Amino acid sequence: MASTEACSPPAEAQAGWRALTRSPYRWSCALLLAYAPLAHAWKVMVVPLPGVGLTVGRILILTLALVAVAEVLRGPRRAPHAGGTVRAAGVLMAALLVWVAVSAAAWGCGCSGELAGLAEMVAVVALAFAVASLEPRVVVPLLASVVFGALLAAALSVIGAGWGSAPADPGRRLAGPLGNPNYTAFALALAFPAAMTLVRMASGRTRGAAAAALALVAVAALLTLSRGGAIALVAGALATVIPDVARSGRHRKAVAIVAGVLVAGAAAYPFFAGERRAAEVSEPSEHLKYVDVTGWDRAERGTLIRSGPSGIRNAGSDVLEVLPAAAGQGASYRWGRATAGRSYELALEARAQARARVAFGLEDDQLGLGTESVARTLDGSWRPIRVRWVPTADARYARLYAWTPGSATPFELRDVQIRAAAPTRPIVVPLALGGSQFEQERRQRIRDERSRDLGSRRTAARLALEAFASSPVIGIGWGDFLAYSDMHAAYGRLATHDEYLRFVAELGLVGAVLLAALMFVIAGAARRMPPGLASAGIRGMLVAGAVGLIFVNGLVASQAALGLALAVGLCLALGAARR
Repeated sequence: MASTEACSPPAEAQAGWRALTRSPYRWSCALLLAYAPLAHAWKVMVVPLPGVGLTVGRILILTLALVAVAEVLRGPRRAPHAGGTVRAAGVLMAALLVWVAVSAAAWGCGCSGELAGLAEMVAVVALAFAVASLEPRVVVPLLASVVFGALLAAALSVIGAGWGSAPADPGRRLAGPLGNPNYTAFALALAFPAAMTLVRMASGRTRGAAAAALALVAVAALLTLSRGGAIALVAGALATVIPDVARSGRHRKAVAIVAGVLVAGAAAYPFFAGERRAAEVSEPSEHLKYVDVTGWDRAERGTLIRSGPSGIRNAGSDVLEVLPAAAGQGASYRWGRATAGRSYELALEARAQARARVAFGLEDDQLGLGTESVARTLDGSWRPIRVRWVPTADARYARLYAWTPGSATPFELRDVQIRAAAPTRPIVVPLALGGSQFEQERRQRIRDERSRDLGSRRTAARLALEAFASSPVIGIGWGDFLAYSDMHAAYGRLATHDEYLRFVAELGLVGAVLLAALMFVIAGAARRMPPGLASAGIRGMLVAGAVGLIFVNGLVASQAALGLALAVGLCLALGAARR
């Protein structure tokens, strides 16, 4: 039976990397510790084979299995203890894997990729259990490797290194080498309780380094702007500390911590949600920054205003003030279409803050089409201005201009109209500014994105329940929900974005019951883990994973769920060791 001495706080603090170098299972421990740091490369294909090739992850799994068997045969021959809980978990994982394979082959997608991902997670659970049972001192270093792996993935995302990673785009969501912000957030949420455990166990300078790692994990998770990731992170953090606080009799403190976290989360959510929506929408065209919602444009336009941008503001509700920053700058307004051969007249009143020459004109801002302009010397008195234009061809982009050709003197406009021959009514040009067209367009895109995001998730949940209702016992088939949603939703192919709903829809009651039973067994093992900081960290990882799966299809994403598989293996090892 494995020793549980490493589970007490003093031994946890002392157990480290050096102790493992003297262990008869040191190579198994070393390989297991490499899993999390190499998660970003887990899916990289090394040896392509028909059907399912050998990836980095699969090579690591096979290598660790062979090394562990070799070390057990030549070592103390201490077989991992497999009590009733471990046997039940093993049977349920095997049954679930078989049911997924049957579903995929018989009436599902017939695909092997996601089935292989799920099989990899089962293998990692088994290997983590075996190694931790053989060498309990690996537990704390393994938690540290999970934290290091999460930080490495986030760092690779920022610099654009790693397989499948692109340089981080400022203002965009951090996706990481996993290629998906929600997967990256899921992995970071799993690492956060482990980082908390390292902080609680460390002292002196080591605690400072652990605290820095904890802060970096939290910042990286926030940069993903994943709502599910944030909720999973908070849930995991609370599960790490609250049971210990409550067990010590400080129930009021536990309640205060939970209440404080909920209040802080509610206060921060509007800002968080706003940043997420802003990061998910594409920016409007840059030139719209210089265009007011009324249509007044203060940038360089057409053939008449060749410099910009100037400033514009209202000097009263019916007066537009133009503030050139240099000679040749001004303001313009696209007023519509003009017919070839028809006469149009720009009529307005203008004045300048100081004696200056101000020019006015009409043209098509793309083709000119007989550009007309006049220049007048203005002073502080209002003066009527008239410009007549007859387009040489139909003008689709008729525009009026007002600018200072030789100075940067501010000037004002009022009563601006475009007149044409009867029966056409004059076009009254609005002068009361309404704000940047860029910001208006950006806000509209954010509103549209919010509606699309929430609408697609609600639709996915509804379709998952409808799919379950159509085949409640065996489900619609593993991997078939994308095709089902494509046939039944206007959004096209949708993922459930919820692993539990996916199992219900695709695997029916059989799959749902197997998954629920497995979670129940793991929860029982978690309750039997010996008291200690390492156990608290593992418990937090399990809760973070269980909550995170509500928001992401993570069980088949071995890169993202690797921390969860390791935590399950450690939980079974520690729970089985305490008899």
